[in-house]
Amino acid sequence: RWMPWANPLPTPEDTEEAYRRMAAQWITRESLPLIIFRKSDGLFVGGTGLMCRDWDVPYFEIGYWMRTSEVGKGYVREAVTGLTRLGFGELGMKRMVITCAATNDPSRRVAEACGYQFEARLRNHDRLPDGSLRDTLVYSLIDTDETARALVEGLRKGG
Repeated sequence: RWMPWANPLPTPEDTEEAYRRMAAQWITRESLPLIIFRKSDGLFVGGTGLMCRDWDVPYFEIGYWMRTSEVGKGYVREAVTGLTRLGFGELGMKRMVITCAATNDPSRRVAEACGYQFEARLRNHDRLPDGSLRDTLVYSLIDTDETARALVEGLRKGG
């Protein structure tokens, strides 16, 4: 409902082209896309990744989507927690952001559950796939926030 590329359902050729583009973006560090598989049976359940917004700051935006049947099972929250640790830990980010449509309650709940702080509501900021205008919610963490420091510290301790 919130992803313009998902409606209509992409063809296998469109999907292959998109993944080739993502591989190139990984190499150039423009974006670090990842795929989410269910551990129990290897089912492909979604995608996530870090989109470079400014290497000079440095800061990333986390994006994610989930197969409809798998929404609400904690996979995105687990992925966002891991990406947040990676960003502030290994990659040395100073700022990380999650944005979502104001009407996208599941995405909003993920950001809040992972400790991201509400920063702004951008009115009439983008369009939904149906063409209607949407407000965008912006959530962020910076490296000095307690949540970010606790995640990095937990990683150092092996947690």
